[in-house]
Amino acid sequence: MSKRQILMILGVLTMITLRLGFPKDWDFVILLVIGLLIIIIAYSLKPGNGEEGSTRKEEPPYIDYHGPAGNGS
Repeated sequence: MSKRQILMILGVLTMITLRLGFPKDWDFVILLVIGLLIIIIAYSLKPGNGEEGSTRKEEPPYIDYHGPAGNGS
């Protein structure tokens, strides 16, 4: 399971926890733990292309170069 999927599940758990009717003290502790997990997982995600196990190599950009603009060709 990817970190992004875990974040989605934790977000859904946050919404569900608010509607289950736990005592206020339990709600506070549960939401505190879920919030900390969300922060830790989100902080550990790499910025950019998504999955942390991506095997795609970075390729240099293609630059089409025809020489100086004023060469008369």
